[in-house]
Amino acid sequence: MNVNQIKALNLLVKTRSVSATARLMNVSQPAVSKMVRSLEIEMGISLLDHVRGKVQPRTELDALLPFIERITQEFSDLRALTEDLRTGATGSLVVSCSTMVGMSLVLPACRNLLARRPSLRTSLLVRGGKFSVDDVALNRADLAVEQLIDKRPNVVSCLVAKNRMVCVVPRGHALRRKREIRPEDLSRQRVVLYPTNTVNGARIHALLRDRSIDYEPIVQTDSNVLACRLVQELAVIGIMDPCPEVSAQYPDLEIRPFTPPVAFELHAMWKARAMRPALRSLVDELIEVGRHVTSHAAATTALPRTPRLA
Repeated sequence: MNVNQIKALNLLVKTRSVSATARLMNVSQPAVSKMVRSLEIEMGISLLDHVRGKVQPRTELDALLPFIERITQEFSDLRALTEDLRTGATGSLVVSCSTMVGMSLVLPACRNLLARRPSLRTSLLVRGGKFSVDDVALNRADLAVEQLIDKRPNVVSCLVAKNRMVCVVPRGHALRRKREIRPEDLSRQRVVLYPTNTVNGARIHALLRDRSIDYEPIVQTDSNVLACRLVQELAVIGIMDPCPEVSAQYPDLEIRPFTPPVAFELHAMWKARAMRPALRSLVDELIEVGRHVTSHAAATTALPRTPRLA
Protein backbone atom coordinates (compact mmCIF):
# COMPACT_ATOMS: atom_id res chain seq x y z
CA MET A 1 0.00 0.00 0.00
CA ASN A 2 1.48 3.37 -1.00
CA VAL A 3 0.47 7.01 -1.22
CA ASN A 4 -0.13 6.97 -4.99
CA GLN A 5 -2.59 4.10 -4.64
CA ILE A 6 -4.49 5.98 -1.93
CA LYS A 7 -4.44 9.17 -3.99
CA ALA A 8 -5.74 7.35 -7.08
CA LEU A 9 -8.55 5.77 -5.10
CA ASN A 10 -9.51 9.08 -3.50
CA LEU A 11 -9.62 10.83 -6.88
CA LEU A 12 -11.63 8.02 -8.44
CA VAL A 13 -14.25 8.38 -5.73
CA LYS A 14 -14.48 12.12 -6.39
CA THR A 15 -14.33 12.11 -10.21
CA ARG A 16 -16.02 8.73 -10.84
CA SER A 17 -13.79 8.57 -13.92
CA VAL A 18 -10.54 6.72 -14.65
CA SER A 19 -9.65 9.16 -17.44
CA ALA A 20 -10.23 12.23 -15.24
CA THR A 21 -8.15 10.68 -12.45
CA ALA A 22 -5.36 9.90 -14.90
CA ARG A 23 -5.30 13.53 -16.09
CA LEU A 24 -5.19 14.87 -12.53
CA MET A 25 -2.34 12.51 -11.61
CA ASN A 26 -0.56 13.02 -14.94
CA VAL A 27 -0.37 9.27 -15.60
CA SER A 28 -2.00 6.87 -18.06
CA GLN A 29 -5.42 5.30 -17.54
CA PRO A 30 -3.92 1.78 -17.32
CA ALA A 31 -1.58 3.05 -14.60
CA VAL A 32 -4.57 4.28 -12.54
CA SER A 33 -6.42 1.00 -13.00
CA LYS A 34 -3.29 -0.96 -12.03
CA MET A 35 -2.76 1.10 -8.84
CA VAL A 36 -6.34 0.59 -7.67
CA ARG A 37 -6.39 -3.09 -8.62
CA SER A 38 -3.12 -3.67 -6.74
CA LEU A 39 -4.64 -1.97 -3.69
CA GLU A 40 -7.75 -4.17 -3.87
CA ILE A 41 -5.58 -7.30 -4.10
CA GLU A 42 -3.49 -6.20 -1.13
CA MET A 43 -6.61 -5.45 0.93
CA GLY A 44 -8.37 -8.59 -0.19
CA ILE A 45 -11.65 -6.78 -0.99
CA SER A 46 -13.25 -5.19 -4.05
CA LEU A 47 -13.70 -1.43 -3.65
CA LEU A 48 -15.16 -0.21 -6.95
CA ASP A 49 -17.69 -1.23 -9.56
CA HIS A 50 -17.66 -0.02 -13.17
CA VAL A 51 -21.15 0.81 -14.40
CA ARG A 52 -21.68 2.26 -17.90
CA GLY A 53 -18.21 3.75 -17.98
CA LYS A 54 -18.51 5.31 -14.53
CA VAL A 55 -16.82 4.24 -11.31
CA GLN A 56 -19.16 3.42 -8.43
CA PRO A 57 -17.85 2.92 -4.85
CA ARG A 58 -18.89 -0.34 -3.23
CA THR A 59 -20.32 -0.54 0.28
CA GLU A 60 -16.96 -1.77 1.59
CA LEU A 61 -15.34 1.47 0.45
CA ASP A 62 -17.78 3.66 2.39
CA ALA A 63 -16.23 2.53 5.69
CA LEU A 64 -12.74 3.35 4.41
CA LEU A 65 -13.46 6.81 2.98
CA PRO A 66 -12.86 8.80 6.22
CA PHE A 67 -9.42 7.18 6.57
CA ILE A 68 -8.63 7.73 2.89
CA GLU A 69 -9.58 11.42 3.17
CA ARG A 70 -7.45 11.77 6.29
CA ILE A 71 -4.39 10.13 4.72
CA THR A 72 -4.77 12.27 1.59
CA GLN A 73 -5.06 15.47 3.64
CA GLU A 74 -2.11 14.58 5.84
CA PHE A 75 0.02 13.83 2.80
CA SER A 76 -0.98 17.18 1.31
CA ASP A 77 -0.03 18.90 4.58
CA LEU A 78 3.28 17.02 4.58
CA ARG A 79 4.06 18.23 1.07
CA ALA A 80 3.15 21.82 1.98
CA LEU A 81 5.35 21.73 5.08
CA THR A 82 8.20 20.15 3.10
CA GLU A 83 7.92 22.92 0.51
CA ASP A 84 8.05 25.52 3.29
CA LEU A 85 11.20 23.92 4.69
CA ARG A 86 12.78 23.60 1.23
CA THR A 87 12.22 27.27 0.37
CA GLY A 88 13.27 28.48 3.81
CA ALA A 89 9.81 29.72 4.76
CA THR A 90 8.47 29.07 8.26
CA GLY A 91 4.97 28.28 7.05
CA SER A 92 2.02 29.56 5.06
CA LEU A 93 -1.56 29.92 6.22
CA VAL A 94 -4.94 30.88 4.82
CA VAL A 95 -7.35 32.38 7.37
CA SER A 96 -11.05 33.04 6.77
CA CYS A 97 -12.95 35.54 8.94
CA SER A 98 -15.20 38.60 8.91
CA THR A 99 -13.82 42.15 8.72
CA MET A 100 -14.54 42.80 12.40
CA VAL A 101 -12.88 39.58 13.54
CA GLY A 102 -9.98 40.24 11.21
CA MET A 103 -9.34 43.70 12.62
CA SER A 104 -9.92 42.91 16.29
CA LEU A 105 -8.37 39.41 16.52
CA VAL A 106 -6.64 38.03 13.44
CA LEU A 107 -4.53 41.03 12.43
CA PRO A 108 -3.16 41.66 15.95
CA ALA A 109 -2.38 37.93 16.27
CA CYS A 110 -0.63 37.91 12.88
CA ARG A 111 1.30 41.05 13.79
CA ASN A 112 2.55 39.45 17.00
CA LEU A 113 3.47 36.21 15.22
CA LEU A 114 5.26 37.98 12.36
CA ALA A 115 7.42 39.83 14.87
CA ARG A 116 8.90 36.43 15.79
CA ARG A 117 8.55 34.67 12.43
CA PRO A 118 8.93 37.30 9.71
CA SER A 119 8.95 34.77 6.85
CA LEU A 120 5.49 33.44 7.66
CA ARG A 121 3.10 33.91 4.73
CA THR A 122 -0.56 34.55 5.53
CA SER A 123 -3.57 35.02 3.27
CA LEU A 124 -6.84 36.44 4.63
CA LEU A 125 -10.23 35.59 3.16
CA VAL A 126 -12.79 38.20 4.23
CA ARG A 127 -15.90 36.04 4.53
CA GLY A 128 -17.50 35.50 7.93
CA GLY A 129 -20.38 33.39 9.23
CA LYS A 130 -20.99 29.94 7.78
CA PHE A 131 -18.88 30.85 4.75
CA SER A 132 -15.71 30.92 6.85
CA VAL A 133 -16.57 27.55 8.39
CA ASP A 134 -17.23 26.22 4.87
CA ASP A 135 -13.80 27.43 3.81
CA VAL A 136 -12.17 25.16 6.39
CA ALA A 137 -14.50 22.21 5.82
CA LEU A 138 -13.84 22.36 2.07
CA ASN A 139 -10.07 22.88 2.46
CA ARG A 140 -10.12 26.44 1.10
CA ALA A 141 -8.63 27.77 4.35
CA ASP A 142 -6.43 26.41 7.13
CA LEU A 143 -8.24 28.34 9.84
CA ALA A 144 -11.57 30.07 10.41
CA VAL A 145 -12.25 32.49 13.26
CA GLU A 146 -15.97 32.77 13.79
CA GLN A 147 -18.86 31.89 16.05
CA LEU A 148 -19.43 28.16 16.46
CA ILE A 149 -22.49 28.12 14.20
CA ASP A 150 -22.73 24.38 13.69
CA LYS A 151 -20.58 21.30 14.01
CA ARG A 152 -18.83 20.09 10.87
CA PRO A 153 -17.32 16.64 10.38
CA ASN A 154 -13.54 16.58 10.93
CA VAL A 155 -13.47 20.24 12.06
CA VAL A 156 -12.22 20.97 15.58
CA SER A 157 -12.31 24.25 17.47
CA CYS A 158 -11.19 26.15 20.53
CA LEU A 159 -12.59 29.25 22.19
CA VAL A 160 -10.47 32.38 21.63
CA ALA A 161 -12.64 35.30 22.81
CA LYS A 162 -15.96 36.32 24.34
CA ASN A 163 -17.75 39.57 23.68
CA ARG A 164 -21.20 41.18 23.53
CA MET A 165 -23.18 43.34 21.14
CA VAL A 166 -23.03 47.10 21.67
CA CYS A 167 -24.78 50.24 20.50
CA VAL A 168 -22.80 52.94 18.72
CA VAL A 169 -24.17 56.45 19.26
CA PRO A 170 -23.23 59.63 17.35
CA ARG A 171 -22.56 63.02 18.88
CA GLY A 172 -25.73 64.97 19.60
CA HIS A 173 -28.04 61.96 19.68
CA ALA A 174 -30.57 61.90 22.54
CA LEU A 175 -29.53 58.38 23.62
CA ARG A 176 -25.95 59.50 24.14
CA ARG A 177 -26.87 60.54 27.68
CA LYS A 178 -27.71 56.95 28.64
CA ARG A 179 -25.10 54.71 30.23
CA GLU A 180 -26.66 51.65 28.59
CA ILE A 181 -29.27 51.20 25.91
CA ARG A 182 -32.22 48.86 26.28
CA PRO A 183 -34.57 47.58 23.61
CA GLU A 184 -37.29 49.97 24.82
CA ASP A 185 -34.95 52.91 24.13
CA LEU A 186 -34.97 51.98 20.44
CA SER A 187 -38.73 52.46 20.05
CA ARG A 188 -39.33 54.64 16.97
CA GLN A 189 -35.59 55.00 16.47
CA ARG A 190 -33.83 54.74 13.11
CA VAL A 191 -31.30 51.93 13.42
CA VAL A 192 -28.39 50.45 11.47
CA LEU A 193 -27.89 46.78 12.30
CA TYR A 194 -26.94 43.38 10.92
CA PRO A 195 -29.29 41.52 8.54
CA THR A 196 -31.33 38.56 9.74
CA ASN A 197 -29.22 36.06 7.78
CA THR A 198 -26.29 36.66 10.18
CA VAL A 199 -26.09 35.00 13.60
CA ASN A 200 -25.97 38.17 15.69
CA GLY A 201 -28.37 40.01 13.38
CA ALA A 202 -30.98 37.28 13.77
CA ARG A 203 -30.64 37.42 17.55
CA ILE A 204 -31.02 41.22 17.72
CA HIS A 205 -34.02 41.27 15.36
CA ALA A 206 -35.67 38.46 17.36
CA LEU A 207 -35.09 40.26 20.67
CA LEU A 208 -36.64 43.50 19.39
CA ARG A 209 -39.52 41.65 17.76
CA ASP A 210 -40.27 39.61 20.90
CA ARG A 211 -40.46 42.84 22.92
CA SER A 212 -42.73 44.45 20.30
CA ILE A 213 -40.27 47.30 19.71
CA ASP A 214 -41.33 49.56 16.85
CA TYR A 215 -37.90 50.33 15.39
CA GLU A 216 -36.92 51.38 11.87
CA PRO A 217 -34.03 49.34 10.37
CA ILE A 218 -33.04 51.94 7.79
CA VAL A 219 -29.93 50.00 6.67
CA GLN A 220 -28.89 46.40 7.30
CA THR A 221 -25.24 45.59 6.68
CA ASP A 222 -22.75 42.97 7.87
CA SER A 223 -19.86 45.45 7.58
CA ASN A 224 -18.87 47.27 10.77
CA VAL A 225 -16.86 49.78 8.76
CA LEU A 226 -19.91 50.73 6.71
CA ALA A 227 -22.16 50.67 9.78
CA CYS A 228 -19.93 53.16 11.63
CA ARG A 229 -19.89 55.47 8.62
CA LEU A 230 -23.68 55.33 8.36
CA VAL A 231 -24.16 55.97 12.08
CA GLN A 232 -21.97 59.08 11.84
CA GLU A 233 -23.38 60.49 8.62
CA LEU A 234 -27.06 59.72 9.26
CA ALA A 235 -26.97 60.47 13.02
CA VAL A 236 -28.68 57.18 13.89
CA ILE A 237 -28.08 54.33 16.33
CA GLY A 238 -25.95 51.34 15.31
CA ILE A 239 -26.16 47.86 16.87
CA MET A 240 -23.09 45.78 16.11
CA ASP A 241 -20.17 43.73 17.35
CA PRO A 242 -17.56 45.81 19.18
CA CYS A 243 -15.09 47.23 16.69
CA PRO A 244 -12.42 49.30 18.47
CA GLU A 245 -9.96 49.27 15.55
CA VAL A 246 -12.57 50.49 13.08
CA SER A 247 -14.29 53.00 15.30
CA ALA A 248 -10.97 54.69 16.13
CA GLN A 249 -11.45 56.37 12.77
CA TYR A 250 -14.69 57.95 14.06
CA PRO A 251 -13.92 59.96 17.24
CA ASP A 252 -17.45 61.38 17.30
CA LEU A 253 -18.94 57.97 17.99
CA GLU A 254 -19.39 56.50 21.46
CA ILE A 255 -20.12 52.98 22.62
CA ARG A 256 -22.95 51.96 24.96
CA PRO A 257 -23.61 48.46 26.30
CA PHE A 258 -26.75 46.88 24.88
CA THR A 259 -28.85 45.45 27.70
CA PRO A 260 -29.90 42.67 28.17
CA PRO A 261 -26.52 41.41 27.01
CA VAL A 262 -26.41 39.63 23.66
CA ALA A 263 -23.17 37.74 24.23
CA PHE A 264 -21.26 35.72 21.67
CA GLU A 265 -18.12 33.60 21.51
CA LEU A 266 -15.47 33.47 18.82
CA HIS A 267 -13.74 30.19 18.05
CA ALA A 268 -10.71 29.20 16.01
CA MET A 269 -11.64 26.27 13.77
CA TRP A 270 -9.42 24.00 11.71
CA LYS A 271 -9.52 20.59 10.04
CA ALA A 272 -8.90 17.70 12.41
CA ARG A 273 -5.38 16.28 12.09
CA ALA A 274 -4.33 19.26 9.97
CA MET A 275 -2.52 21.07 12.77
CA ARG A 276 0.92 22.36 11.74
CA PRO A 277 3.52 24.36 13.69
CA ALA A 278 2.62 27.66 11.99
CA LEU A 279 -1.09 27.06 12.56
CA ARG A 280 -0.51 26.12 16.19
CA SER A 281 1.47 29.32 16.73
CA LEU A 282 -1.30 31.45 15.20
CA VAL A 283 -3.97 29.78 17.33
CA ASP A 284 -1.86 30.46 20.44
CA GLU A 285 -1.58 34.13 19.44
CA LEU A 286 -5.35 34.32 18.83
CA ILE A 287 -5.97 32.98 22.33
CA GLU A 288 -3.60 35.57 23.81
CA VAL A 289 -5.18 38.46 21.88
CA GLY A 290 -8.61 37.05 22.73
CA ARG A 291 -7.86 37.35 26.46
CA HIS A 292 -7.43 41.09 26.04
CA VAL A 293 -10.62 41.34 23.96
CA THR A 294 -12.58 39.40 26.58
CA SER A 295 -11.21 41.40 29.52
CA HIS A 296 -11.84 44.68 27.66
CA ALA A 297 -15.45 43.66 27.02
CA ALA A 298 -15.95 42.84 30.70
CA ALA A 299 -14.31 46.08 31.83
CA THR A 300 -16.32 48.20 29.41
CA THR A 301 -19.63 46.91 30.74
CA ALA A 302 -18.51 47.43 34.36
CA LEU A 303 -17.25 50.98 34.03
CA PRO A 304 -19.40 53.65 35.74
CA ARG A 305 -18.69 55.94 32.82
CA THR A 306 -18.82 54.68 29.23
CA PRO A 307 -15.56 55.27 27.33
CA ARG A 308 -15.15 56.47 23.79
CA LEU A 309 -14.61 54.02 20.93
CA ALA A 310 -10.95 54.93 20.56
